[in-house]
Amino acid sequence: MSDRLLIYIACPITSGNRNWNYFRACETERQLMVAGFAPCNPAHTMVLPFAWEKEYTHDMWLDCCFPLVERCDALLRITGYSVGADAECEHAKRCNVPIFYEIAELEEWRDNRRTSEVA
Repeated sequence: MSDRLLIYIACPITSGNRNWNYFRACETERQLMVAGFAPCNPAHTMVLPFAWEKEYTHDMWLDCCFPLVERCDALLRITGYSVGADAECEHAKRCNVPIFYEIAELEEWRDNRRTSEVA
């Protein structure tokens, strides 16, 4: 079994430049992998063939993302305006999923968890 913590990436998707948002989310995913985490990147839904069809509402996407947030060990919020990412953060708070804004904070939290588990 892997000891990598599962980290949800809460990021802008629909607000602003979608290509830039996707790049930033994927770059964050890469950095998390290198840092020893297992990232959960909802931005990958942007490239699904049906992603932008009107029948798939913002609320429907959030309803599908919230269970993922619940299952993650922590949430990393990427900067930028995002109603969805803000809603994911609020959901994380309700579920006692810790929220971080920098990978360095996540690394420190992980390392402190490991130290306390050993003690």
